Amino acid sequence: MLPLLAPALLSACASGPGERYPPPSARVAATVHVAASGWHADLIVPRAAIPPGRVPEAEDFPRARFLRIGWGDRDFYTSTEFSVWYGLKALFWPSASVLHVVGFTRAPAEEYPHDEIVALPLTASGARALFRYLDAAFARRGAVRAPRLMPSPYGGGWFYPAQRPFHLLRTCNVWTAEALRAAGVPVRATLALTTGSVMRQVRPLGRRAGSGHGAAGCPAPVG
Repeated sequence: MLPLLAPALLSACASGPGERYPPPSARVAATVHVAASGWHADLIVPRAAIPPGRVPEAEDFPRARFLRIGWGDRDFYTSTEFSVWYGLKALFWPSASVLHVVGFTRAPAEEYPHDEIVALPLTASGARALFRYLDAAFARRGAVRAPRLMPSPYGGGWFYPAQRPFHLLRTCNVWTAEALRAAGVPVRATLALTTGSVMRQVRPLGRRAGSGHGAAGCPAPVG
């Protein structure tokens, strides 16, 4: 099915960011990380770089230096056991989504030694755009902060309700690539259905910050 969709996906790709990437060191304002683990390519952002008024959910992690943020199908992502049904439903029926946020203090490579991690520099405008994207991803329904749905089974984090449905052409990895593209990183979100496809795009653009192999053998674009 995906090979048949390739021409449509290619034609749907937006034009590349206007600024050259990577930015010169003098213009780097923040560094974000992409962490690959199994089916997910998540973002790791420095909490101190979040502008005032953006991502108020970060206040749930007052001692954290970094936040790891991922997006995915609500039933599949929050399940503590693998479910074939949840996986198929996530892929073939548009479904509700969640954000998974974990706070930690150690360097990303120390916290996640088994993940492949790539560091990407951002300009000040790129960082602001990234946090606008992340802020808009939470479903707050008029509240100041999105409600915490349930604790994370993967670490000291929380799941939050998210905007936009999950489906075959908008997976967890597409969401991550869209965030990077918003920040000025020249990746193609529509070609980022799997963890491996995200990492293949970011490796030449950044610096490897972790020695793991989290993207190896990513079997399916579910998340």
